[in-house]
Amino acid sequence: MKGAAFYSIMRDAGSRPIEVARLRVKDVDVENGVVHPTTAKGGSGRAVKLPASTVALIKNYISKKFLWLEERLFASRKNQEP
Repeated sequence: MKGAAFYSIMRDAGSRPIEVARLRVKDVDVENGVVHPTTAKGGSGRAVKLPASTVALIKNYISKKFLWLEERLFASRKNQEP
């Protein structure tokens, strides 16, 4: 489920893997189906509309993992803050 959500965001938002890995729960507006990725190369921010199927994957993933707004969406040992 984690991989499916991760790759769906990458595909649908046209984001780099590092941009998706840095996403926090608060960067995803599941009500409106919009994601706000922070660019990896210091560019200006953007808002990308996601298809309903991807939003459903993200909602399901967040609810199963019991994630809070400030937590990284796809946390791993490498990208967790100290």
